[in-house]
Amino acid sequence: MQEYNLIIIAMKEEEEAFIKSLPIEVKDFSDNLKTFTYNNENFLIMRGEVGKGSTCFHLGYLDARYK
Repeated sequence: MQEYNLIIIAMKEEEEAFIKSLPIEVKDFSDNLKTFTYNNENFLIMRGEVGKGSTCFHLGYLDARYK
């Protein structure tokens, strides 16, 4: 099983700026999830939207769906 480092981002604009700031190739996993590899480590970007409630919802979804 592959392990990922999770990066939580609130807004689409922040996500786009983050992706542009690194020399990476991002793969869409789903609408709110993207994956990439950097320095031989796997990362998962989760756009949790603005607010703690929304972020908690998306974290719960990740926990329930993926190990």
